[in-house]
Amino acid sequence: MNMAIRGIDADLGPYQADTFFNDLHPTLKADFIMANPPFNLSNWGQDKLKEDKRWKYGTPPAGNANYAWI
Repeated sequence: MNMAIRGIDADLGPYQADTFFNDLHPTLKADFIMANPPFNLSNWGQDKLKEDKRWKYGTPPAGNANYAWI
């Protein structure tokens, strides 16, 4: 909504999706990223993403979403 009010055009994908579990832009290279991360969330779904290729530096701890969003 904030982007629409300010007239910012963006390709958000064909439908609403979750960046962790259903990335609609897996090959996108971006200069800027807007996010509203779930800081301090204790159950962020680490068990479903243990083998995800995005964890270049290791899998973040299961009990802290802060590291997953960094």
